[in-house]
Amino acid sequence: MDSNISRERIEEAKQKLGDAQADMIADLLKMEKYNPQRRIGCCPNPAHKDDTPSCSYNPRAHNFYCFGCSQTYDLIDAYMATGLTFLQAVDKLFEAADIPHNFSYRGRPSDRDYKYPKPEWAETKEHVYAYWQKRCISPATIDALGIMEDKRGNTCFPYYDDSDVLRCVKVRPSRAIRKGVDKQKCWWMPGDTMHLLFNQNRINVSQPLIICCGEGDCAAIYEAGCQNVVSIPMGDGSTQWVTENWEWLEGFETFVLVHDNDEPGRKWKAEITRRLGEYRCKVVDLPETWTDDQGEQHHLKDANEALFWGGKQMLADAIRNAKEQRIESVEDCSDVTGFNMEQVDGATTGIAPLDALISKAYVGTVNIVTGVAGSGKSSFLSTIINQSIEQGFNTWVFSGELANPLLKNWVTTVCAGQGNLLCEQKNGHTAYFIKPEAAKQMNDYYRGRLYFYKDTELPQVDRLLASIEASVKRFDCRTIVLDNLMCIDLEATDDNKWNRQDAAIRSLVELARRLDVAMWIVIHPRKLNGEVKMLQLGDLSGVASSANLAHRVFSLYRVQDSDRVPGRNGKLPPYAAADVVLSVIKNRFGDTGHPIPLLYDPASRRFYSSPDDLEFRYAWDRHGTTDNLQYFNRDKYERLVSGESEPF
Repeated sequence: MDSNISRERIEEAKQKLGDAQADMIADLLKMEKYNPQRRIGCCPNPAHKDDTPSCSYNPRAHNFYCFGCSQTYDLIDAYMATGLTFLQAVDKLFEAADIPHNFSYRGRPSDRDYKYPKPEWAETKEHVYAYWQKRCISPATIDALGIMEDKRGNTCFPYYDDSDVLRCVKVRPSRAIRKGVDKQKCWWMPGDTMHLLFNQNRINVSQPLIICCGEGDCAAIYEAGCQNVVSIPMGDGSTQWVTENWEWLEGFETFVLVHDNDEPGRKWKAEITRRLGEYRCKVVDLPETWTDDQGEQHHLKDANEALFWGGKQMLADAIRNAKEQRIESVEDCSDVTGFNMEQVDGATTGIAPLDALISKAYVGTVNIVTGVAGSGKSSFLSTIINQSIEQGFNTWVFSGELANPLLKNWVTTVCAGQGNLLCEQKNGHTAYFIKPEAAKQMNDYYRGRLYFYKDTELPQVDRLLASIEASVKRFDCRTIVLDNLMCIDLEATDDNKWNRQDAAIRSLVELARRLDVAMWIVIHPRKLNGEVKMLQLGDLSGVASSANLAHRVFSLYRVQDSDRVPGRNGKLPPYAAADVVLSVIKNRFGDTGHPIPLLYDPASRRFYSSPDDLEFRYAWDRHGTTDNLQYFNRDKYERLVSGESEPF
């Protein structure tokens, strides 16, 4: 929100005007039977037939409150009721209160690279008025929302930003959509588009914000007298509007969600509640059906149908009775349903033998990765990151050991695969580089999906937790990677470092559960005094927190030259032909043990157990024709799969 119109400055203006606002509001709203001595009058809500004055001025809140329909009206609402936008209303408020301000930017396009729409409106709105009146939407509501008609008679929904700049226009026919005939229900007028909210520039930020799933629903809710309402731009399958408008949305204390009465609508309700915060969301559950005066039942799909069949009062009552969300941390035992881990969301790792053992990394869990330096943790995590993104899980990464450019190089090399790499010999050393065109395509692929923590200083736990939570809510990140715990400032001394680490992991476990994310944390083992071995739980630093609180613990062991020397029986260990052994040493959901021997491809930095792992192409390269096995060491692979136990 613009600092010029912060909640604090609006409150300052109201305080300066004081109770003089009562008469100003009543005059602007043309409040019937208004008594200036008692400061009470009939409610101006068109959906509330108020013959006996029930709208009373509250001097503490500087607004009118209707005891009949629960509507509130402050001076900003009153100004907007005359046709002003929010910015124009605040301008009037500040002028009346003699508050210095400058809104000269209002209505002025400022983005030179943006292609603004250039609509050509019809001289009248006869087609728009006629169609929407059939849907019980009055011409007054059409005009109040700024809905227009183009020269073909279509209905046009202008989308303005909060500076009153027209950014895009959605168009639909001014008639019922014909299934199987109309190729599209709606379209955007030529020009760029933004994930704004319809009616966003006519919203009073000091009131609860009603959010619905279509412009027609927005008009229906406005018609019912609930005027602080917006609709989402792209249908309930898209939530990009949360990200694009996050700073504006942060200014609201309460949201009222009006979802469609179908499965996508219910999923939208759950997702938006999670993103915006359960503590400030109320949900409107529209009746599934409505029985008319003739006794005939009608299915109510959305707010517009609720208005059409049930009328203004029914829709207004449903919104007024919006329910606060229940406490998610508590449920009655009798309501607990059967549990199947396969129904829990999560991403697979892309390492076939590991996925066969663990199925996937479930959201709401913490996974610890450990191993000595050089054991392959960076390559393993790069695989986790890429597979998460491939499966639709946006990812947030903190690396305390690699600067972000180096981190990006690790991740993109794994994503590129051998076929998108160039090989050069330098001073007897083989170096691999990503092809420029592939790098560009991957950059586009990662945009909006992968986020790196960028603080250059050693982050404190609280700062890191805040970054994770903000990224989950704003960018919908569902996989969280921290490499590693020892690179986080725990504000610890030698005397309390294990307690601090324990507290940090507890906070991360709680965060993973509360935000429903899959978290991966690297923890280094304790000092092994030169010993090189496959790690067990007791080898973790701060074992109490690391082992006991994590849901799964994975260890990586780099096969040593000594492992390739026959034992007393003349045989080699079963993993002697491998480069790395991956073990699951704790698993709350299944088996442990079963060491998994893997090979390492230095070109693509991929682990693999079969050529399929090297040949795998991520979505950006799905139709690529380059050879992803051009550097494949077949002899090494055949030695691994043969289980060769004879000396090398």
